[in-house]
Amino acid sequence: MPALVFAGAALVSYQQHFAEAWARLSRGVDILYEQSAKVFETLDLVAGRVDDILADLPNEEIWAREGEFHNRTKAIAASLEQVQFVLVVNEQGHPLVFSALFPTDRSTDYSGRDYFEALKDSTASSEQTFVSAVLQGRLRANNTTFLIAKRRGGQFQETSEAVAQPESFRGLIAISTKPTYFIEQFRQIAGHDLDTVTLLRADGAVLARYPGAVDVAARLSSTSTFMISIAQNPQQGAYETVSGVDNIRRLYVYRRLPHHPVYVTAGIDRATVLAEWRGSLARYLLFGLPATGALVLLALTALRRTRGEAVAVRQLAERTRELDRVWRTSRDLFAVGSLDGVLRSANPAWSKTLGFPLDEIAGQTFDTFVHLDEIPTVKRAIEHLASGKVVRDLDVRLRAKSGSEYWFSWTWVPEGDTFYASGRDITDRRQLSDQLRQAQKMEAVGQLTGGIAHDFNNMLGVVIGSLDLLGRRLGTTDARARRYIDAATEGARRAAVLTQRLLAFSRQQPLRPEPIDANKLVAGMADLLQRSLGAGIRLETVLAGGLWRTHADPNGLENVILNLAVNARDAMPEGGRLTIETGNAHLDDRYAAAHFGVSPGQYVLIAVTDSGPGMSAEVVAKAFDPFFTTKEVGKSLNAK
Repeated sequence: MPALVFAGAALVSYQQHFAEAWARLSRGVDILYEQSAKVFETLDLVAGRVDDILADLPNEEIWAREGEFHNRTKAIAASLEQVQFVLVVNEQGHPLVFSALFPTDRSTDYSGRDYFEALKDSTASSEQTFVSAVLQGRLRANNTTFLIAKRRGGQFQETSEAVAQPESFRGLIAISTKPTYFIEQFRQIAGHDLDTVTLLRADGAVLARYPGAVDVAARLSSTSTFMISIAQNPQQGAYETVSGVDNIRRLYVYRRLPHHPVYVTAGIDRATVLAEWRGSLARYLLFGLPATGALVLLALTALRRTRGEAVAVRQLAERTRELDRVWRTSRDLFAVGSLDGVLRSANPAWSKTLGFPLDEIAGQTFDTFVHLDEIPTVKRAIEHLASGKVVRDLDVRLRAKSGSEYWFSWTWVPEGDTFYASGRDITDRRQLSDQLRQAQKMEAVGQLTGGIAHDFNNMLGVVIGSLDLLGRRLGTTDARARRYIDAATEGARRAAVLTQRLLAFSRQQPLRPEPIDANKLVAGMADLLQRSLGAGIRLETVLAGGLWRTHADPNGLENVILNLAVNARDAMPEGGRLTIETGNAHLDDRYAAAHFGVSPGQYVLIAVTDSGPGMSAEVVAKAFDPFFTTKEVGKSLNAK
């Protein structure tokens, strides 16, 4: 009887240990799947962002603006840890933009690469993504990468037969991805629960493996258990096999990433599970033999009742630890609150992002930390929660203790009298979108202004020519008529100067930059500025010693300073002080990445400061819009 009881307990324990191992392995793969899917989604967004930047520009214009696009793609690549570089290739296989090299070698031919061959087929979907095998880097030694490649600008259109036909192949966008980034992610997630993690393509090519270094030639055999398993169950599955890398028998679980021919798989050493099982058997023998004969019936009864509870408790404890780890380490904002909007608890990311201690957050209403303009939106969201509805993709600005503002995209889920909220920081994405819209608006206004200026200039030519002919015909016999003609001619010439400024604004009239000394230029304008400002305003100049020479159009720069001075004068009707300062300045890569159209480097700074009341936040937001002004009608078109 004791032997039978022990054998039965050993069998149950064996099944239980392997069931727990499979469950632990599945949970680990779920976490790996979510992490890897987010990384590939980010890479797709980068490719889409680059495609939006290039828009429908022809290859010749992209080459002509290569420096601009190089800087923008380089800034995008630098902002993401997993991206090495961005490469844009035309339909013949020659590079258009390369974020890692400027200028590009246009003779380089990528048409023989596997990703080019796969995407150039005219029947391929424009949304198709090609994932290359691991490649040896050429720019830096001992550097490996694999590419995420997508077709450029392929919008589908319906034909008369209602059959979807893609546009002709216009080239591709390739994002170079670091296998080491995935290896580091796998290392952090695997911990003590998983022995090995692998990221690989559907054809068996290994993209990243932990533990171990990235091997360019690593590929699973077509007869391997993994390849046979995904042929039968392409989305997810589990199997047990001997590893071809270290000949260790393991339990494996795999899942396919969405929208990509890529799988993430993890394994647990079978010997480890058996060792845990044998350890439990040793404990059974140590404590169970003396009382086995007397307690056999009681043990059988208790086993049935406690086995399910023990598994549930262990699973609950493990899941609690996982959730607590995510709660403490995530950079996203998590919160639990009541349906009246009062926050009961918040994760440490709130304090790191907004600067408020956690004990100051708990007990406050959610709108305490919300920008005033967003409070109506938050109240409507809380009303939806109270009615039992889930709130998703709610973009709300939060106020930090320092006064800074951050945009977060929120998801709120109600349950009973409680809601659970998670928010992701989208501040950088919003800023990039705003800067892109501003650039597009300025480009459109420039084109419109250039067209109007050209037409107006042509009409002025007719007017000036006609006035000249009229003056010659009249001669000097009629002095009054001569004065009228001279006045009209002078007005037409001033209008011609205005059209030249408009053409310079639209960049259709080239500026004439030259090396200039900004200190000398500002000092030379002092008398003109003082006459323009009047007696009630005191002019001060603070000229920096050792100021660098800079390259600029002196006439254009003088006009800018004069316009700023006139605007300052109008902002100080009761008098005041106007200060013009010069100095050397350096703009780093971080500043350039945050400000659209700015390149890092050394600059000369000219600052114009007045003692007027300043601008409101609403005026600041529109200050750089073309032709925006706060002045009354008839005073000026110069923007404050």
